[in-house]
Amino acid sequence: MAKDQGLGGWSLNVQHSYSPATLFTGRTLFLGTGERRNAASIGQAVVHAVGNVGGCTRTGGDPSPVVNPSGIVGAPDGSLYISTADANQIVRVSRDGPVTVVAGVDFYTPGTTADGVPATQARLSYPTDLALAPDGTLYFAERDAYRIRRIAPDGIVWTVAGTGIRGLTGDGGPARLAQIGFVLGLALGGDGSLYISADGHIRRVRPDGLIMRFAGYGTSTSDGAQAMQSAMNPAGIAVAPDGSVYVTDPSANKVRRIGVDGTIRTVAGTGAFGSAGDGNLATLATLNQPSSVLAGDSFGSFVVADGSKVRSVGSDGIISSITGDFNGHFNQFGVFVTNDRLLRDGFFWTTAYAGGFYVHGKLARGAEGSLYVGRFNICEVVKITPAVPGFTVNGILLASDDGSELYSFDAAGRHLETRDGLTNTQIRSFAYDAAGRLVGITDRTGNSTQIVRDATGKPYAIVSPYGQTTSLTVDGAGDLIEVRNPAGEAYSASYYEGELLKTFSTPRGLASDFTYDADGRLTMDRGPSRSVFTLSSTRTDTSVTSQVTTAMGLVSTYQATVLPTSGFLRQTTLPGGIVATSLLGIDSSITNTSPDGTVVTMQRSADARYGVQAPVTASFTARTPSGRTLSMVSSRSITQSDLNDPLSLLTLTDRSTVTGRSWTTTYDRGGRTITSTTPTGLSATSVLDGLGRVSEIDSPGVLPLAITYDDRGRLQAVAQGDRTMSLSYDSNGYLSSVRDPLGRFTNLFNDPVGRVLNSSLQGNSTAITYDAN
Repeated sequence: MAKDQGLGGWSLNVQHSYSPATLFTGRTLFLGTGERRNAASIGQAVVHAVGNVGGCTRTGGDPSPVVNPSGIVGAPDGSLYISTADANQIVRVSRDGPVTVVAGVDFYTPGTTADGVPATQARLSYPTDLALAPDGTLYFAERDAYRIRRIAPDGIVWTVAGTGIRGLTGDGGPARLAQIGFVLGLALGGDGSLYISADGHIRRVRPDGLIMRFAGYGTSTSDGAQAMQSAMNPAGIAVAPDGSVYVTDPSANKVRRIGVDGTIRTVAGTGAFGSAGDGNLATLATLNQPSSVLAGDSFGSFVVADGSKVRSVGSDGIISSITGDFNGHFNQFGVFVTNDRLLRDGFFWTTAYAGGFYVHGKLARGAEGSLYVGRFNICEVVKITPAVPGFTVNGILLASDDGSELYSFDAAGRHLETRDGLTNTQIRSFAYDAAGRLVGITDRTGNSTQIVRDATGKPYAIVSPYGQTTSLTVDGAGDLIEVRNPAGEAYSASYYEGELLKTFSTPRGLASDFTYDADGRLTMDRGPSRSVFTLSSTRTDTSVTSQVTTAMGLVSTYQATVLPTSGFLRQTTLPGGIVATSLLGIDSSITNTSPDGTVVTMQRSADARYGVQAPVTASFTARTPSGRTLSMVSSRSITQSDLNDPLSLLTLTDRSTVTGRSWTTTYDRGGRTITSTTPTGLSATSVLDGLGRVSEIDSPGVLPLAITYDDRGRLQAVAQGDRTMSLSYDSNGYLSSVRDPLGRFTNLFNDPVGRVLNSSLQGNSTAITYDAN
């Protein structure tokens, strides 16, 4: 991702990127510091799309237009097709709202009709799942008629598979002459193949109309087996762009993936019934009879309807909840939702027994990128959309891991601005050229740093707000090979083919060189003064073990192991056999064990606004080997002016309690104050200015501090009563003098990069020199 920033393969620490930029694909935040982390976009809201709110009967007793939505599919024009199982109809909801019947003659009258008639004149027999072809052909399953049918673009109904008799015959022959079973899922592949899940099997209707066995004809439940030899009870089914097939197995509480090579593997669920594990690997999470799945990309991302929850799994394998909770509550429409946020309010999502499976809802992807969810036995379809005003469906809003900053990105993953996570004031904004390359960064007070590029887009200078220039040299391959600071000191780098760093040299000529294995993993780091570190790693299906060996033969070992029933264990073994461990539990707890036996356990919970992106510590316990224990319990409460908008914060209160004594910190946006209160009732208040900076501090027993800033955002003065300390700066923006409350001056003289060369106080002077580094 760093090469995409147009800075020669390097990045600036304050500029980040997000990839990819949709709700359904892997969600990786690439930080400018070189770190990366899983991060699902916050700011989603559940809104009513079609049907009745909270029931299946309209005012006056008329039925809902979507009675038990059993299948949903989005069309390119923004409309939705919805099969209404109990109404024996299929309806189309246009982008602007009107609902029209496209198949089925009336409510509650099942039946079957011969081929070749208009779909609006045909009787249907409990239509379930839907699939839409690029040419507009709509496929649907008639569950109780044991058929798959299609509505051609001209509106005429034709049978695709099934004779009307339940069975499992006809493989290798025409699908229209084959018996099929109780159909729960349909999916279209990129080549036009139609996949059918029914009666413990998956079958494939090829584009030439022949039906073939695909999966579920054996007894194996192991990963890595051929799908044909596996045992399953499939329900929802989806085909990824690479041709792999995802299938939910409600009876096994798993989601499985069938690769293009025909092997099957579990991608979510341990097999145990539950709803835990958000923030961890999906294969360590428990599921609640998953019913429907949407494939996101070719890298393993997908969305699953899991009981009363809708959950997403990124390309990194991490699972998180989009909405809903395990106890049967689904967020009421219009209520802001985010990962792991469990609301007590909302509608109860009733489960419906259907052919041995508990079917909780169908999922569909809208043309604009929204997620649609059918609420079975509620007779409603809801839409999950961005909740933050001003953000489009493809706009991305992410929180830093501590929630102190918010990062907004456009649909291409470009970092647009950073905002304060508490006050919502803008901290910095980013400007790009027509090719999407960074050209400027502006802070909250208007100071602008420019990235200067030549006609081809190569960067050759970074110019600070005060005019200092850092020169950049980029070679023909687009790699940054030299950085020369305003003092003329140069750092240089070279690279292997493939952009891996080969050497790095300082202004003194001290060089480090690096060696990698065939997979691009670092195997040796030779630094100045003959320091050598050798690295090696071994991998199994459940663990990675890395070793670092020094030139003196001292070995440190780092092991990461997936524990199927408890979580993710990291163990560090230092020379001499000193061992420390850290266990990330599937319940989002962290247990750290020090070499001396001290055990620290932290239980994390989702932040009220930013979810698992910025988890907060709910409890903390430290226990020494002698048995002494310290415990703390923490909580956070908020109020918002708009439940749909996580940025409409009014107040936020953090409370920490140790042995019955509580400390609280409260932020009040209206008064722009942060007030901290001790268990004895003493309070200190910080007042913020319009840019979110501290402008006043009131502490008990002393005069308040007044803090002022100059027009460039630099600290200008701190006053307490009649005592004032003031600061001045040179033309390069560096601190040049400090006047203390007694009127004495400390003067500082700096070189072009801000290093202090000389300081003086009351006639006494100190000179400072530096080496080339």
